[in-house]
Amino acid sequence: MNNREKWVSKAKQGVEEERRRLERDGPSLERYRQTWLDENRAAFAAQAEWQERRGHPLAEIITNPKDEP
Repeated sequence: MNNREKWVSKAKQGVEEERRRLERDGPSLERYRQTWLDENRAAFAAQAEWQERRGHPLAEIITNPKDEP
């Protein structure tokens, strides 16, 4: 088997593996989107909980700037 045939064989294996993965797990874009949503949901929940206990970090600056004339 020459190099081209080896490469084609590996490429076919990769295509078959991806086809099986798609059948099993669904499209990767949807999995990426769902992972992104889950990570952001957790991060925003942690941020909201932190701000409930300590207040928003910019609240004082926004409502009472020190350089007010």
